Amino acid sequence: MLLRCTYRFLDELGSRKFEITNFTGQTHPLDEWYAHIFYLQRRKCAMFMNAKTRFSFVVMDVKRKAIESLEGVFRKGLARALYEEGYSAQVIKMYSDRVKSIQISFTEDRSVLGSINQFIKDLYFIYEHHAKGNRLYDGSEIGQQLRRIPVLKHGFPNQNMKELLASVENTS
Repeated sequence: MLLRCTYRFLDELGSRKFEITNFTGQTHPLDEWYAHIFYLQRRKCAMFMNAKTRFSFVVMDVKRKAIESLEGVFRKGLARALYEEGYSAQVIKMYSDRVKSIQISFTEDRSVLGSINQFIKDLYFIYEHHAKGNRLYDGSEIGQQLRRIPVLKHGFPNQNMKELLASVENTS
């Protein structure tokens, strides 16, 4: 699993614990993800986005200690997002098995970074207009709404993920 991190995310990781590589090769489309840190209501949040499908999930109110155990945060957030979207237990387990080793690298594709920035703008709007009592909550509703917003030139993230997973199941 390759996790391409923005400088802000790398700073939060504390690069002394993780080996950062300058990976430029090809990976399986399921295995390339981007990570970014942003703030919502003065709380630190992490956004993870698949480079191919633009399927994303947000971990709200994340602490530095949690980010240091990156595999657990990523695995739990992704499993929850897949479960909320109705994916089978087999798909969730397949992804959980892939996350056992995460390779950290620098960002490469600016279009993915643009999609992340657009999703964060959309998230601010959703949160401002739909938050219950203007309080920070777990983000499952926000995540589901974000995955249903089309990305320019890429379509709907949830549909893209379903098609990619279907093609993987047909080839295996």
